[in-house]
Amino acid sequence: METGQHDHFSHLLRMLVQLGHDWAADWTLDEFHIKFGRVEGVSTRRGSVVLLRDILDELRQRVLDRMNATNSQCRRVLV
Repeated sequence: METGQHDHFSHLLRMLVQLGHDWAADWTLDEFHIKFGRVEGVSTRRGSVVLLRDILDELRQRVLDRMNATNSQCRRVLV
């Protein structure tokens, strides 16, 4: 999320608590919303979104590919 959305998530978390969602009371805003700034080329309005899950999956695959290419003994940790 872009850092400018801080207020939105602050209000959302507060509303969830007021609506009785007990789990929300245990979260701090920094745990609920991770600020990392704008990502160049990504725009939800244009539909060019990249999910963190997809980034992590690609990273994992690249690491596995590199480990396979070098016959690494650490492969069992990522599988």
